[in-house]
Amino acid sequence: MLKNKPRLYRLGTGLLTAILGITIAMPSFAAQADSLTTLKSASWSTSLFSATDHPDLSEVTDIKVIPSQSLVYVKASHTEQNAHATPSTNDTTHEVDTFNAYSTKDGKLEWSYTNLGEPGDTGVTQYANNGTVYFCNRYADGHYRLTSLNPTGKVNWTMKLPAMANAFPYDLSLMQDGSLLVSVAVHTDSQGNVQSMLKRYDANGKLLQQKIVNGFVMAASGKRIIVDASIYKNNETQLKNAKVDVYGLQLNSIYSHKAILEFDHYDDQIAVLDDGTVLIGTYKPDEGNMLIRFDANGKITGKQAVSDDYHIQSTGSGYILYDHNIFKWYRSNSQKPVASTTLKGSPADASWIQHTNDGNLLITMLDRTYILNPTTHAIVAAWHRTSSDLTFDYANHAVYTNQGKDVLAKYVLQK
Repeated sequence: MLKNKPRLYRLGTGLLTAILGITIAMPSFAAQADSLTTLKSASWSTSLFSATDHPDLSEVTDIKVIPSQSLVYVKASHTEQNAHATPSTNDTTHEVDTFNAYSTKDGKLEWSYTNLGEPGDTGVTQYANNGTVYFCNRYADGHYRLTSLNPTGKVNWTMKLPAMANAFPYDLSLMQDGSLLVSVAVHTDSQGNVQSMLKRYDANGKLLQQKIVNGFVMAASGKRIIVDASIYKNNETQLKNAKVDVYGLQLNSIYSHKAILEFDHYDDQIAVLDDGTVLIGTYKPDEGNMLIRFDANGKITGKQAVSDDYHIQSTGSGYILYDHNIFKWYRSNSQKPVASTTLKGSPADASWIQHTNDGNLLITMLDRTYILNPTTHAIVAAWHRTSSDLTFDYANHAVYTNQGKDVLAKYVLQK
């Protein structure tokens, strides 16, 4: 799991604002007690870097557990790696990114893959539940290559993608049907117009559809693609003709929503539910923050006032809303929360609510981490965070972390 969720393709963060006037009353729920454990006595640990690496110049950038394959993936960036020196290069300056797969049972290294693109330019890596890894990296000549690895570390397929004159990188999103959406901004002009290219591939690398759309992709998941089709001017801070376009899996336009954008805000305050429901956070100076809910056809079915520090995340059949230090659970069609959970701590970063591969939600606070069950709304596990466990993931009551710069460790939590 990434210690930070990179949104490398962003042109700017836009906040959608509409004239909304309905505030939904919220019931009050009792707080749920929490008790924390400490990560100690690892069930196994293993060195991440070999003798030919330089651990002080290597960094773990991602850890992802794949329960279906009993594997934990570690993505690392190395600024020095003697093993790949060539006669024409200095062996202390060669740089690579690597993907390593370790057994969740004993920490044994199962396979390693070296990515020879430019280090740090693999963008957002996507992991399918079956263990397939997708990444898109840039090469020295400017072009990109999209690669699919299988759970044994072998390349399923790879394809070359054109270089973008504006240098915007590609972004990847896994959709509900298992297809891979590839998106990139391909055109901007002085008038504030933006165009993006969308390509959708199946698991075998077959191109299913492609399309040029106005705007840039804000979010893509489930069976919806949310595109900010606004016009940006004056260094992306002044907006006019603000609009959101929503597309389906076939890259078909489903509906649009026009608004007035008057303030920059996090554009990742978007949730897409399994039934096609979309929630988008908006702001208007005289009304504050508002959450708009659209049904699968684009009809507005709810408007809800929220605080400045709110955050939303899909739970599949519903969503969770963090507001005023309380997590409120909603079903897709419910106007009021069906449950609430109060947790201690302050949010760690922009990606502090994430899905785990065992079907739970991972809540990362500055000094603690919680695992919540999205069906029962119960706390499954909770543990103290330390300054060294910056990169970690969780599955089936176990935490996998680089707790120690060059060591991967597994900690089993008490049930």
